[in-house]
Amino acid sequence: MDQMGAMGAQAGFPLETWFWEMPLCTRWWTTATVLTSALVQCQIVTPFQLFYSFRAVFYKNQVFPPPSPPFLT
Repeated sequence: MDQMGAMGAQAGFPLETWFWEMPLCTRWWTTATVLTSALVQCQIVTPFQLFYSFRAVFYKNQVFPPPSPPFLT
């Protein structure tokens, strides 16, 4: 049991090292994803608020982007 305690800090996956070695864009995306998931789980933000904005749809007419031809995607 004593050996497990001594090796426990080094035997696991170095999560902090992995996080800081990520490219900046990936690090921001990962952080935003985890924080958004936590906010939804804590019921601070509802999933409905993440994809729908009454003001954007009805006052700014941002209904949907115009369709693009399949060969441009």
